[in-house]
Amino acid sequence: MQARAEILRIAEEHRPSFTMALDCVAGILGLRLHSLLVTTPITEQLYAYRDKGSPYAFTMSLPITVTESYLLDISNEGLEAIRAKMPLLERKWTWEKASEILAWLLRAWGAEDPILRFVSLFIPLDCVIPGMPPSKDDWEQRRRELLSLIQMQSQAEDRDQLANFVTELRFQSPSIISRFETWAAQAALPGWAQDVAAFKQFQKMRNSLLHAGRKGFESRVTVGKKDVRTLEDITERYVSLALFGDANIYQSRK
Repeated sequence: MQARAEILRIAEEHRPSFTMALDCVAGILGLRLHSLLVTTPITEQLYAYRDKGSPYAFTMSLPITVTESYLLDISNEGLEAIRAKMPLLERKWTWEKASEILAWLLRAWGAEDPILRFVSLFIPLDCVIPGMPPSKDDWEQRRRELLSLIQMQSQAEDRDQLANFVTELRFQSPSIISRFETWAAQAALPGWAQDVAAFKQFQKMRNSLLHAGRKGFESRVTVGKKDVRTLEDITERYVSLALFGDANIYQSRK
């Protein structure tokens, strides 16, 4: 029993390597034959053999998702209670555009892999974060003033270099973090400051995941269940705020 347990423990330690090998083979089969052959993994098992190859022991795992119960009291008003929960779109949104954003939210909810769910939740949120009015005119005015200052104050030998440098500068649009921070502060939902702090951290995590492009990102970026739940909560509330003018979403006990 101890030997069998030790062999299975060693096999479990090497599971990432086995998974990488499977991903490589599956990727080749998907590219050369058809992606549907390798789209959905059915199960993963570890086998231990002895004697002449007869199976001795194995482990297996099946993905199971357990959800909490949904509570809705309609004992008094019946269907009116449900109708009262159905919001109206803000006037600036058409149902077609809202449908596109909500479709991305549905894709994120349907993602079973936590990394895919985490990254996917950013898409509907990115779609609703408002842009900030450009301040390019003010920026151009300051650049002209800086060029005038260079012409008056700089030495002749470096005047042209500095002037060329300033001339080549380009106006930078506000980052998505600054736009979300401005929006969150204006909306002032309960806990908006914590939303901004979490969004900044999650944005850094997403950038690391996307730009790394390697399977072994866990050594630098770890996405936990709490991170996914927090981002899901932020995305749901602010998508609701953008589309319907409020953040009256279902409050999960998690």
